[in-house]
Amino acid sequence: MPKYENHTDFYLWKGFKNGDKDALNVIFRRYYPLLYSYGSKLTQDKILTEDCLQDFFLYLYEHRHNLKDVDTIKPYLFKAFRNRLFKYLKANTNLVSLETIEKNGLPIEFSAEDLMIHQENAQLQNAQIVPLLNQLTNKQKELIYLKYYNNLSITDIAEVVGISYQGVLNGLSKTMKKLRKVLAFALVSMLFILF
Repeated sequence: MPKYENHTDFYLWKGFKNGDKDALNVIFRRYYPLLYSYGSKLTQDKILTEDCLQDFFLYLYEHRHNLKDVDTIKPYLFKAFRNRLFKYLKANTNLVSLETIEKNGLPIEFSAEDLMIHQENAQLQNAQIVPLLNQLTNKQKELIYLKYYNNLSITDIAEVVGISYQGVLNGLSKTMKKLRKVLAFALVSMLFILF
């Protein structure tokens, strides 16, 4: 077991910034899959996401001495990777403008597989929820993904997406109200059909 496996983020990050390869290994193993999943959701291009993510970790390691000190690594990495991914997209595609990305976010597609990973006991609901999630705006999907798939706090989400704390609360509240309304309508419709 690497020496940083059970340490707090603060000590893990400090070790990483000091060049400790064990700390880098723990950070990579812990956060690469989460960042890869997030990037794949944002771009729908797994190869581009993988290239950018490898570039991102190399950049982090090469510039570790200049990185800010953090108490929690996850939101810092999500924000830094999101920014890096946007720059990478702008430099490597003609399809997306940075202004469009910042205004609307990148499209996130949810699948039944994603929901089953996070909610194994909700198979019947998954089939009903996935189409509803995919009807949300890109910004709403991103907020849902960060909050419920990656368990980021409201403060951390605000930092990652670059909006205010209240903006995140309002966005999540509107999204949940919309989902509840649609789910209630679907449930009433299903009951009407059954009876």
